[in-house]
Amino acid sequence: MSSFDTNDTIVAIATPAGVGGIAVVRVSGLRALEIVSCLTGSEWKKETESHKAKLQKLYSELETLIDEALILPMLGTSSYTGEDTIEFFCHGGNVVAENVVSACVSFGARPATAGEFTRRAFLNGKLSLDQSEAVVDLIHAETTLAASAALGQLRGGTKKEILQIEQPLLSLLSELEGGLEFLEEEHPEMPRNQLAEKIGAALEKISDLLLLAETGKSVRDGVNVVLVGAPNCGKSSLFNAMLSDDRAIVDSSAGTTRDVISEAIIIDGLKFILHDTAGVRATKEGVEQKGIKRTHKSVADADIVLLLKSQDTEPVEVNTSSPSIIVGTKNDIAPIECDIETSSLEKSGIKKLKNEMLLVARRGDVEKMLRMGLFLNERHRHKLQSSQANLIDLKTQILDNKIGDDIVATLLASTLTELGEISGRVYTESLLEEVFSKFCVGK
Repeated sequence: MSSFDTNDTIVAIATPAGVGGIAVVRVSGLRALEIVSCLTGSEWKKETESHKAKLQKLYSELETLIDEALILPMLGTSSYTGEDTIEFFCHGGNVVAENVVSACVSFGARPATAGEFTRRAFLNGKLSLDQSEAVVDLIHAETTLAASAALGQLRGGTKKEILQIEQPLLSLLSELEGGLEFLEEEHPEMPRNQLAEKIGAALEKISDLLLLAETGKSVRDGVNVVLVGAPNCGKSSLFNAMLSDDRAIVDSSAGTTRDVISEAIIIDGLKFILHDTAGVRATKEGVEQKGIKRTHKSVADADIVLLLKSQDTEPVEVNTSSPSIIVGTKNDIAPIECDIETSSLEKSGIKKLKNEMLLVARRGDVEKMLRMGLFLNERHRHKLQSSQANLIDLKTQILDNKIGDDIVATLLASTLTELGEISGRVYTESLLEEVFSKFCVGK
């Protein structure tokens, strides 16, 4: 039997472990009011006013005083989970909250599994599956942009965009299936051009969403920016200047940087992860060769490559398919032909370089993503790519007149299942396990 049972009443600490002013313990389920009655020694009924807090003493099964806590009931569909929920705002620290959880378990609750509160919210129709995932993104957001994007998805942005793809296809499927019922009466098949046009419209919308999925990845994970060039071309100095911190060692000796040094900066709300790398040159020195090998690996994984040049070093070439910005360094000594001139000593050109990085990172697409309330993750992107491939194949077969309406309907239904798994209109237990296992226990 699965450990997940919606008939159980569950309990968990909803705040992070550690010392603090307040700890929150959350109880949700059919017996929530019964359990709080046992803890307080006073009866809590269905008539209890929802969202009206009370200060009461909490007792264990042995009638030992645990704490005096503020108790907030959130009943029925007015709660986060869509079922009776009680939250105890007790004194902070690990011991008190754990004692409250233990008492709840002794009175009939079960320790919640990872993400079980949000999973119940999904099953009770309070959130779609993509909205549920937005909860995790909001909790883990490292920038204001990431938080705004997650909040937009939590408010239903992604669900709305997916519905705009699904609804015409669902209508088309219904029309096809309706026509198949009259085959014996020689009902004519739907015109091939009409079918292809409707599928083409869906493909256009999917393509737009896939472009924004890449933008969502940048907002969520950050943009990887790799500084690469010859030894002593000014990589570490520029790295430090962009961070406004002496993070990397700078020395006149060539080959000072032997490993990749990484630090994150926030530019206009977007996270960029800068990677200072070993200078690229021909060398027989073993440790330096390993460092250069790591440089090439970083370049291969980069979202943006800053190719550094200076008058006193030889230019280098790297193999990359990522956007590159040619940056001239040591401009205070001697200017050089490049996209952007900089001087780490005088701190000149740094702001211009950061603005160029924003342009290359498609900051405009970020604004569009925020307006639409999208924050697509890797799971969503995979489902969209699979749906796109299926619809392209289906459209080709329709235009080549290779399949009848019955096969079109079957293949279209399969694609709609893929799309439905984004919002949770269609789901399996294994899909829910995959999504909610990424949550913390108290959420």
